[in-house]
Amino acid sequence: MWRVLGRYIAIAMLLILTGCQEAQKEKPQNMPMPVEVAKPISKQIVEHDEYIGRFSAVEEVEVKARVSGYLDKISFKDGQLVKAGDVLFVIDQRPFRVEYELAQGELEQAKAERIFSKKQLERYKTLIKRKVAADVDLDDAIFKAQDALAKEKIAQARVDSAVLNLQYTEVKAPIDGRISRNLIDVGNLIEGGENQQTLLTRIVSLDPINFYFEIDENNYLKYSRLFKSGEGPTAKANTTPVKIKLMDENNFIHEGVIDFVDNVFDPESGTLLVRATVNNPDNLMQQGQFGRLQLPASKPYKAVLLPDRYVINEQDQYFVMTVDKDNKVARKPVTVGPLVDNLRVIRTGLTKEDHVLLSNIQMMRPGMVVSPKLADLKARKEH
Repeated sequence: MWRVLGRYIAIAMLLILTGCQEAQKEKPQNMPMPVEVAKPISKQIVEHDEYIGRFSAVEEVEVKARVSGYLDKISFKDGQLVKAGDVLFVIDQRPFRVEYELAQGELEQAKAERIFSKKQLERYKTLIKRKVAADVDLDDAIFKAQDALAKEKIAQARVDSAVLNLQYTEVKAPIDGRISRNLIDVGNLIEGGENQQTLLTRIVSLDPINFYFEIDENNYLKYSRLFKSGEGPTAKANTTPVKIKLMDENNFIHEGVIDFVDNVFDPESGTLLVRATVNNPDNLMQQGQFGRLQLPASKPYKAVLLPDRYVINEQDQYFVMTVDKDNKVARKPVTVGPLVDNLRVIRTGLTKEDHVLLSNIQMMRPGMVVSPKLADLKARKEH
């Protein structure tokens, strides 16, 4: 009898313990999961379009000689910065000095002949008044005086030409900028003049610098209509501000202005060439470099924004997980816009009063009841 009673007691205790364990298991499952929620960020923004383009110097000059001769001296180091007027190359000046001296001697001779012919003319004028000389002698004196004057002018021109040629033996930098390497060494014959000139080097200006990019027809029409409405900037205005970043930079930190829009679309690409001018005080931007430009593409408006990590993308469909007033999880389809200040623009599907789910997103399913805790999205550190 005691054995049977003991069995019943043991079974009863086992049932009690099992019930307690089941109750402990069910209790956490029935409790709503704690989660963080926050209202989307709402602020006034201007949307931007981004374009990849290349930097190009405002000025680029091929340095060539104006006179022919043997290169005597190179006065710069490859790649250095130069100023307009700096002497870059010197051509052997000796032949040009001889030419100048010859021209100067011819000028002195022509001046002497002019002075002599002028005195002869005055003498014949006096003789004519005294009726000692014939009119034909006076005419001959007038002709010789005029001829001597013309010869003096020709001689003066030759002197001026010789002076110019002597000056041209010093090849100077026409602009400020960075010079390339020298393309010809000392001792080589340089061809000058108008035909078959020898290329000596190149110079490109640095500050400011141009940035060229292309826009398609749809964007051009968008900017044009925006400009005509008076509600925002456009690439047609010479005061349109732009921002540029280099390929290794995260933010658009270089400021510039649109100053040129081409007048025809490229028939092959269907794009329009646009140019921005950017200050380049540290010479960081060089001709031929790539960069990315940010162009204002909308009027200012109040937008709803979220960090990209809270926007779910499934097969080109975008969703945001929210918690409604009954603390139930909901999945809201949204349409998205561009990134502005590292935040994604939410065009439709979400209001500034919605509570967006911030934690345990992958575990949530529509209809689940949660225990939300309101957080400040602006103060929240995103990782």
